[in-house]
Amino acid sequence: TPKKVVVSAGPTSALYSVASGDGLEGAGMRGTALERSFSLEARDDFDNPTARGEDAWEARLKPADAKTKTVAVLISDQGNGTYACSYTVSQAGAYSLEIWLGKVGSGQEAAGSPFAVAFSPDPKEEVRRRHHQQEARFEREKLAKEARRTEEAERRDRE
Repeated sequence: TPKKVVVSAGPTSALYSVASGDGLEGAGMRGTALERSFSLEARDDFDNPTARGEDAWEARLKPADAKTKTVAVLISDQGNGTYACSYTVSQAGAYSLEIWLGKVGSGQEAAGSPFAVAFSPDPKEEVRRRHHQQEARFEREKLAKEARRTEEAERRDRE
């Protein structure tokens, strides 16, 4: 008589788990903030989807520039072996997206992690920013010239 065999996925393996979505790639920023998202599909050591949740995934978006703050990545367990992940970038630049099963830096790093992600400033916004900087510089130079003229006039009046 045939026997019924139940096969279920083993423990989640970061090495076989899959990250996908536009949040793994860079983009041009429009405005002051850009929200990006990606998903994780948990898989076991035999590349089977785990189809269950409760894994302890962590992720962070680490900037290449030490002056820029690390960006937190929100991870939402969907209860079926998939995880919805999102983050919001507020500063253009190069980043490294690190995804870990367990604590960042001490767990297992996910396949493909870290992902190189770069955000370029909106060209129109960059032109506006430079224009404002130039106007501010011209205004400072104008005020400095006026101050020098006033000083020279006062010096002549004293003589």
